Amino acid sequence: MKLYDYADALTENNVAFSDKVDIVKSDFGDGYSYSAPRGLNHIRVTASIKWTNLTTKKRNTLMAFFRDRGGYKNFVVELPGDITERYFKSEEYSSANLAPGYYSFQAALVEDFALGPDI
Repeated sequence: MKLYDYADALTENNVAFSDKVDIVKSDFGDGYSYSAPRGLNHIRVTASIKWTNLTTKKRNTLMAFFRDRGGYKNFVVELPGDITERYFKSEEYSSANLAPGYYSFQAALVEDFALGPDI
């Protein structure tokens, strides 16, 4: 399932993303320490997406998409400037009313290292 089948295009204006690095650190005293990656995929992309001025129909479509994924099923996203599609999951998303009939919608995405799509 691809997010861009359900939403307007992602642009540099509505997406912020960063890397989250997961490492193990051991301090041995006297200033000595050791750091190592926690697993093979220790660098995970996180992204925040925000759409504004959505009609009720578009907001409901996005809400249905994220609810269908339920926070545990992944979906495909190609971030602006990225050359590959990645799998993401989203446990946090929200909508706000901007004016009668117009909404904003935002979602926090976390990269998922699955080998394929969740159905």
